[in-house]
Amino acid sequence: MLRSALLLSPVLVAVGCSCNQEYSFPPLQQQTFEAPVDYGSWLSMSTAPDGTRLTMTYYDRDQTGIGFAVGTPQVDGTIEWLHERVDGYPEDDGLDRGDRGKYSTHVITADGTVHAAYQDSQNGTLRAAVREAPGVWTNDQVDVGTGILSTGAGAWASMALYKDSPIVAHHDEEAGTLRVSWLTEAGWESEEAWSGSGDVGKYANIAVFDDTVYIAFYDAINGNLDLIEGAPGSWTFSEVDITGDVGQWPSMQVDADGILIAYQDTGEQDLKLARRTGASWSFETIDTGEFRGADSHLFTLNSQPAIVYFDGQNNDMWLATTDGASWSLDKLGGDDGAVGFHNEVATIGGVVYAGSYDFSARTLFLTTIDAPAPPAE
Repeated sequence: MLRSALLLSPVLVAVGCSCNQEYSFPPLQQQTFEAPVDYGSWLSMSTAPDGTRLTMTYYDRDQTGIGFAVGTPQVDGTIEWLHERVDGYPEDDGLDRGDRGKYSTHVITADGTVHAAYQDSQNGTLRAAVREAPGVWTNDQVDVGTGILSTGAGAWASMALYKDSPIVAHHDEEAGTLRVSWLTEAGWESEEAWSGSGDVGKYANIAVFDDTVYIAFYDAINGNLDLIEGAPGSWTFSEVDITGDVGQWPSMQVDADGILIAYQDTGEQDLKLARRTGASWSFETIDTGEFRGADSHLFTLNSQPAIVYFDGQNNDMWLATTDGASWSLDKLGGDDGAVGFHNEVATIGGVVYAGSYDFSARTLFLTTIDAPAPPAE
């Protein structure tokens, strides 16, 4: 049985650091505002380049902006977060000129540069930001989509690194297409990667392996889980699962052994896993409980796939793990609130952290995951 230990997420803010770091990821030296009162929705988590701190972007529901935070583990097991404002917050004149930060996603390059992407929901565009220095961000509009009103790009944004630069898959809600935006030396470029029969690209999830880009997404017209792979300007399309209404909330891993995609069977409300080895796909239904499988996040635990996902019946966060032969299901949280929304996982110092949004407390929910013992030989 897996055990989970809830970590407090204090809003206590520390200032200053005597760290001597050789990469461009210094901490925030001076906090100029209090931590948000409502943060953690549209969560994206990663690991700082030194491997000892957590990072996250999130949507600040109170201020309708995107925030960024670096979390340092404390000796008592808590995480101390230092927050930065990225975009969408009230400016010096007190006016709030946007609703920015939904569908937040971020990556960190090898030199410590942080890139974030997110939707400007007021204008329906994709925006991107880069961390120039602690607490200093520059941001710009990246893509307006191709709809008549150009008010739908940036939904379900998912970012990865492609040839050491950020690339983003996102959904144009107005045009009903899957779009891809990528950063070049000349600036951001965008294209329509797939249109299908209309309304494709929801729940887009991107992964890059060996300079090939993979994007899993939901076809809302046909109720399919689909995949494109290739590179900007050259995509190969395939249908992954067409057995009913399937394919929402895909989360993907790609390596030399093949492709894994965790996703929800929307019609049955089950958690499923698709596995491609060579040219063939195989499928497993992992959890058949009531309203299971949304907000899935696939990761590796003890050299085996593991999935954090949402129980929509009870508003709980669940974890599925396998020993390679069978699956075990364990509840990670939810007894004291509605958790399991926008699930993310990151690892520091060998400790696996699972985060989500707590709709009851309106804040980040964070817990640790203990790896199961390896099977006996």
